[in-house]
Amino acid sequence: MNVIDHPNITRMIAVFDELEYYILVFELLQGGDLAENFNAEYDDVSEEDIQGLITPLFDAVTYCHDLGIVHRDLKPENILLTCSELKEATVKICDFGLSRQVRADFKARTVAGTPNYIAPEILQCKPYDEKCDYWSLGVILFLLLSGSLPFEHEEHFELFELIKAG
Repeated sequence: MNVIDHPNITRMIAVFDELEYYILVFELLQGGDLAENFNAEYDDVSEEDIQGLITPLFDAVTYCHDLGIVHRDLKPENILLTCSELKEATVKICDFGLSRQVRADFKARTVAGTPNYIAPEILQCKPYDEKCDYWSLGVILFLLLSGSLPFEHEEHFELFELIKAG
């Protein structure tokens, strides 16, 4: 987080190294997350509004990838808003807890992510790179445009089969 400086990624202000743990201090974002705000205002959101939300996210993710960082857990709950007014808010990616660095010669192998947003190559236990984040952004875009997820099932095994087939 110390090397990340992008207007659409939560800014870390300070780190305190305590005896038993680290304390990370981030900028205050009072708008909540995209999941709770989008559900509340879905009827009032146009495709143009959605484009205004998703474009900065693609820019932020591309910025991370240029630094060799893959997020691996992009979902509406990890996209925070600067204010509660959806049309006025700036979107910011947060929660880099599952992120890691990748290189062209060193791909990730660990299964990581949130079930509905996880890329098929991760589920197939294949080595993967930053492209998994674009899959997750595609799922988010589908959700924002349609109001539902592209792949849904109560059982994770069945959900994962649907994602791999998709």
